[in-house]
This record gives sequence, structure tokens and C-alpha cells, in this order.
Amino acid sequence: MTDIENKLRDTLHADAGEVPVPGDLTGRAVLRAGRIRRNRRIAAAAGTAVMVLGALLAVPLLRPPAAPPHQAAGPLGGDVHFDIDEKAAGAEVDYVYTGQGVELLSMSLSRAETTLSVYLSDNQAALEKALAGDEIGRSKYVTPVPGTSDQPATVGGRPATLRRWTDPAESGGYLLRWRLKDGRYGLVLSAGTDIGAPIAAAEAVIPDGTRECRVAFRASYIPAGYEYVSCNFSFTGNPPRTVRSKVIWRKDGKDLVVVADAGMPARREEPNITVAGGPAYWASVAKPSPPRQPGDPGLRRLSQDLLMVPDLAGYSVSVVGAAQPDAIGIVEGLTFGGKPLEPGTWPR
Repeated sequence: MTDIENKLRDTLHADAGEVPVPGDLTGRAVLRAGRIRRNRRIAAAAGTAVMVLGALLAVPLLRPPAAPPHQAAGPLGGDVHFDIDEKAAGAEVDYVYTGQGVELLSMSLSRAETTLSVYLSDNQAALEKALAGDEIGRSKYVTPVPGTSDQPATVGGRPATLRRWTDPAESGGYLLRWRLKDGRYGLVLSAGTDIGAPIAAAEAVIPDGTRECRVAFRASYIPAGYEYVSCNFSFTGNPPRTVRSKVIWRKDGKDLVVVADAGMPARREEPNITVAGGPAYWASVAKPSPPRQPGDPGLRRLSQDLLMVPDLAGYSVSVVGAAQPDAIGIVEGLTFGGKPLEPGTWPR
């Protein structure tokens, strides 16, 4: 698969996942173990991707003479209304999501190749929708292991259920459900073989804590009629070596995604357009994603327009799902504050 298709997949699934299980309620179980295995599968699919992108036109395009109707974006980001005691969980939170009635913190265990996603919601239906991948898109293929059933467990003395899950493309893990004292519904999705990890993660939840979903940019231009849906923020390393902030808007079931990456490897696409005074790459990917298994609708909307600007105020910026005039307007309306690899300096 080529860089451009990889970028499009990553942008749409905040493992794109978006709730983010998980970028969109996008995204992992796009979890780190899953990402490693997916990268291997992506490499195997490179030949198909070459044919897909060979059909793209790389003709320089002109700036449209007038901007279409648009609106200001309004406030972006927000707080996740719980936190994780990272020392107790033995892991570091590296992914934050909030949107569509669900909040998510994802982390990777330091002692094993195990990833954990902790979801909380006041609405059980929203939580189950997130798990189904309708919005976040992370755990879309999570299915119980045949012949298994929910096993009783406890989280802080409260009743819970634990069940193994599997995926033909992944190694599987465990799914833990419980209800907090404050009435919220909790769910932990783990990828890995450590049966104690999801329970430890649930017991490490700090119900009255907060964790910020940070956004590196502010947007003054969004196409008319789109509504803010979700934010996710992820990083690698401590201090961060790479940082990603991603925002999704939606109109009539169609997603508009804006991603700002810092510290990522430089993209290799040949520029074919000038945006905000610098080189950029525009493509219209018209081939939908094939189903991963019989009866599955396939990954979320790969047939989307994509604008990539490799260097905008120290970030690599991608806009997915907007027509070219709108995509250009979005990029030229972005403002950044603080230092790219220091999220604490970004504006609220």
C-alpha cells in the first residue's frame, strides 16, 4: 500500500480510529499491538494500492477564485472526565478521545505487548455502539471466542464480566464490562494475552479525574452545515517524539477530518498544488475499501478527497472528505500556537 493510502487510512481510523475503539467512534481495538500487526498486512497489500493510486491525476491545480459558503469551527477539544493511575495500571496513557457520548483513554503496558482501551459513558447504548465500531471504528471486528461466555469478575468490589475476544486478523484479547459507583458504564478492551491487564486497568480508573483532549490548531473555516463530532489526541514517547491531534466534523453522514502531525517522518508524495504559500498534495481516491470478511461493510469510506500539506507551522496537515476549494480554505484558515512537540503549550 502506498504512503497516500496509508495516510488516508490512518486519518480516517484513529488507528484511525476513530470512538476512537476509535478517529472516528472512530479508530484501535486500534491499539499498539494491532497497529504492529496491521503494518505487516499493509506491506503485503502494497501491490493493490499501487493500482489504486496509479489512477490519480497529479496535475497542478489552481486556487479557486472564490471560497464556498463556510463557518467558523467553534471550540475544539475538551476534557475526558476520568483519568488513569498509570503507576497502578503499569502503563502510560498515549491516546485520548472524546465525542458521541463516549470518553476513551488508551495505553500500552510497559511490561508486555499488550494495549488497553478504557471507555466510560453515561449511556450504555453509546458505549455498545462504540464497541461495534459504528463511530470509533476500532473494535469493529471484535467477536467472542467460539465456545466461550462471559465470566464473572470484580472491579473494586463491584460486579463485572470478562470475556475473551478474537479477530481473524489480530491475536485477540479480553473484554471487561462493569458499572462504576457514579452510575457510568465502563468497558476495557485489551489486545494481548495478559488476562489480569484489563482488570488492573479498570481498578486504576480515577472517576473524578480529568484528562485533556488537546488540539494543536484552531480553525476559522469549516464548510457550512458541518457539526463538530469528536477530538482525539495521541503521542509516542515521554517526552513526546511524535504527536497527533485529530478533529472530526459531520454533515448528512459524511465525515470531514482534519489531522495535524508533528515529529512524523516526511511524506514522499510529489507536490502537485500550492496551498498557504507552500507545496501540497491533492488526490481524489475513488475506490472504496473492500470488505475484510463476508458480510462486513468494509473500512469507513476510503473514497474521499485528500489534501496533504507537509509543512505548515511545523506540522504535517491532512484534510480528508472536503472538496478541493473547501480543503484549501480549511488549511489556510488554520492557526497554531505553542510548540509542535509540547502539547502543554498549545492553546485551549
